[in-house]
Amino acid sequence: MRTFKPIEEHHVGGTTETRALTAAGGESSRPAGICGRPPGAGRGGVPRCSMQSARSAFWASHLALSVMLEVALNQVDVWGAQAGLVVAGYYHANAALDDQSAGPLASKIAGRIAEFFPGAVLIMLDNQKLVSQPHVPPVIVLENHGLRWVPKDKNLVMWRDWEESRQMVGALLEGRAHQHLVDFDCHLDDIRQDWTNQQLNTQITQWVGPTNGKT
Repeated sequence: MRTFKPIEEHHVGGTTETRALTAAGGESSRPAGICGRPPGAGRGGVPRCSMQSARSAFWASHLALSVMLEVALNQVDVWGAQAGLVVAGYYHANAALDDQSAGPLASKIAGRIAEFFPGAVLIMLDNQKLVSQPHVPPVIVLENHGLRWVPKDKNLVMWRDWEESRQMVGALLEGRAHQHLVDFDCHLDDIRQDWTNQQLNTQITQWVGPTNGKT
């Protein structure tokens, strides 16, 4: 197990959300995720990584607690290792509708992850595009360039089965599935609560299976 170093405390207001990401090789059947196996080589020898699953860390009020965040990241790392996955980044949703910036907190957390996985990405949610039936993925994919996180070359970001994913995202939003998500904060309050959200993931897998002709 890798140990993630504590992150300096930052106090953040609003309803900002942070999720640890993991990534895997092969096709992704989970549309909103990032969890996976070490990347293979893509075209021209460029490393590629297929994002498959996301694990919730904390809502804004507890992002300031570096020890709790360190524990959460380590738990995600252990969970991923057991599934043959790596922590490949994380995604961040700002509280303000028109704020797409990667602030100090987002950059610092992503930077810590990049220390262990150099190809890690920081995915910012584009709140204005987060509607029930989005026509394009409502995210901005960033990569690390020294001390800055800059938009990744769009030619290197591929979305598999986006139409299927779009329909699923719309259904999840309309069904308010996000209200049933368990983050690590909830798990620390009551360890019986499943921070990996397997029940929801099973529901998504069952939904995707018949569509892809799988059993």
